[in-house]
Amino acid sequence: MRCPCGIAGAVHRLGAVFDLQSYQCSTPGGGLPIVSIVSTVTADVDADAAAVGTAAEAGRSSAGRAPSQQARVYDFRKPTGLARTDLRNLQLILEVFTHRVGGSLTAGLATPVHMVLGDIHEETWDEYSSSLPEPTCVASLPLPPLPGRLFMHIPLPLAFAFVDLRLGGKPSGFAVDRALTDIEQELVRSVVDAVASELPPAFASLMTFRSGSATIVSGVRFLQGPGANEMCAVASLEISGGEKWTGSLSMCMSLGTLRPVVEAMELQELEGEDLADPTQAQTMADLVEEIPVDLSLQFPSVVLTPAELLSLEVGDVIPLDYEREKPLVLEVGREPLLAAIPTTRGRRLACVIVEPEERFI
Repeated sequence: MRCPCGIAGAVHRLGAVFDLQSYQCSTPGGGLPIVSIVSTVTADVDADAAAVGTAAEAGRSSAGRAPSQQARVYDFRKPTGLARTDLRNLQLILEVFTHRVGGSLTAGLATPVHMVLGDIHEETWDEYSSSLPEPTCVASLPLPPLPGRLFMHIPLPLAFAFVDLRLGGKPSGFAVDRALTDIEQELVRSVVDAVASELPPAFASLMTFRSGSATIVSGVRFLQGPGANEMCAVASLEISGGEKWTGSLSMCMSLGTLRPVVEAMELQELEGEDLADPTQAQTMADLVEEIPVDLSLQFPSVVLTPAELLSLEVGDVIPLDYEREKPLVLEVGREPLLAAIPTTRGRRLACVIVEPEERFI
């Protein structure tokens, strides 16, 4: 079929890609030529295009997927929160705080207590308060001269564990789904006050404030918190009493309360203060010296045969190969430190340090 307008060459080149079945060329009214092409795309072109599309889609999927990260929805309507460096500095301070709390609660509850800092994140007060169950145990206390208040959520199982320990007992572990009584709130209040009292020393390198008396309520509806859309810093704290009981609590402070602390951090950075500063270095050294450590007095081991081990029953006495006046090894974190002799002080077991100048290497 011959094209009167001279574009057959272009149509022929299209035939290399498309299977042209027929075409018509006409020039209506003396204007530009119009080519009507009736064609079908070949199966090979369809397959190639589909393959290219599938590969591109797979490339986009693999490029946008990280093996160890998950995308989180960001709400641009939220107010601006803390900078990443401020969160990091806050994390370092709270790590010192948790070590201090562990020692304080160990003395107050007469049982070994270990506290570890968990996650630190930001969310609005409405998001934090709406995530708390009802009933529960929430403490609120002022930190003058800082504005606002500190909020601490103690789940009911952990609150009842504190009650048992304050009464000299052991945590029962039973799930109790009820609010605390007035007497139980007073017992938990003493624990919260002991925890909050370690905040001012932890922040002493930045600024001075004090912790007030806590108010215990059974739900957030009884609290006068910050604005619903105000951003807050939330820190989770993992607490345990060895293998006997474990739990977690959370602390929440609005950015308005933390603003003076953040300004003090930024001021230190502007003035070029770091750990080389003698005052700050001494402060950090004092904080390190107050971190509690575990001491253990190790008796010599006893060797038994498997038959003797299998024959042990309740009430059997295993003799220790130990002379009463012979010093034992006093260890810190399983590292030998000093020599000591077991003794008593009143009704409690104790040990006397001997050879203070000798070190076990």
